[in-house]
Amino acid sequence: MISKDPENLRDIAFREYKILVKEENEVNEEVLVRDVLYACQGIDGKFVKFNSEINGYAVVDYINTPRATKVMIRTLSELGWLFKKVKTFVSESMVDRLETVGQAFCAALQYEARAPLDTVFTDSALSKYLRVFNFLWKLKRVEHALIGIWKTMKPNSFVNLQSSVKLQLLSALRRCQVLWNEMNHFVTNFQYYIMFEVLEVSWCNFSKEMEAAKDLDDLLAAHEKYLSSIVGKSLLGEQSQTIRKSLFVLFELILRFRSHADRLYEGIYELQIRTKESGRERTKTQESSSWISEGRKAITQRAGEFLQSMSRDMDSIAKEYTTSLDAFLSLLPLQQTVDLKFLFFRLDFTEFYSRLHFKRKES
Repeated sequence: MISKDPENLRDIAFREYKILVKEENEVNEEVLVRDVLYACQGIDGKFVKFNSEINGYAVVDYINTPRATKVMIRTLSELGWLFKKVKTFVSESMVDRLETVGQAFCAALQYEARAPLDTVFTDSALSKYLRVFNFLWKLKRVEHALIGIWKTMKPNSFVNLQSSVKLQLLSALRRCQVLWNEMNHFVTNFQYYIMFEVLEVSWCNFSKEMEAAKDLDDLLAAHEKYLSSIVGKSLLGEQSQTIRKSLFVLFELILRFRSHADRLYEGIYELQIRTKESGRERTKTQESSSWISEGRKAITQRAGEFLQSMSRDMDSIAKEYTTSLDAFLSLLPLQQTVDLKFLFFRLDFTEFYSRLHFKRKES
């Protein structure tokens, strides 16, 4: 019957095609969830893509999805929109500062905050977020500097130098390692305090208050309390200006130490290379002003001058660091927050700094 009726055959084929297209266009929930996760990272999925007309991520038009699902996906994908704003801001700013990420986050929200984000992320809240992000990036930069020094401090096979120069080299390396241990002790304990005593505790309290919130006002109050807790405990409040300045002085000294340590180890490495080359026969292409042409005696003399200069700079940084750290620790017991007093206990658990401070007072 069908074979004798071409029209009927075409109708059946068309109906089967419509059913096939409908089945292909119906996307299951697992695939949509995967695409939403992609969208939150600023990546277009198979069915959830960035739509420039609505300035946000949305489900493509050619698939059959309930309207409620489309609205929910667009709402969940707001983080992807925010990610694209941050990425654009960072790429356009071209500012060589670690605080750029925090500034980009807040600037993106301020640039085009949409409901319900603008209800939660008020100007006051964004200002606090910016202060916290800047502070965390500064702390991370200092930690990265110390890690870089630690990677540089590798065992060196000492070259054949005079005994006096070799002693200067050992002394400089020893001072560098001791100062690194002191700085690393402070930064590690301070970072643990920020991560676990401030951020994690504040977030746990905020999560509990969010669950207990009965309306939007309760949620906004919990959010404000959460930010105020972080700002106060992180020394970012108005009443902590003095101790915050003292802390940032320590950060700057650690960054100076990183630069100094790099110059020291680069000089040692160069000294090893030049000493090995000085043992070879000098060629006509060597410049008369180079270390190689001046011979081992000149190399030893310049090495001694270099190490003396490095040792003086190291002593200067160590002295400034000790004075600044003593000033910072002396301010901790005077703070209102109990957590800051616990930070002092964490840093001075062996009472090393207390005894050192007492000796200075006696002298």
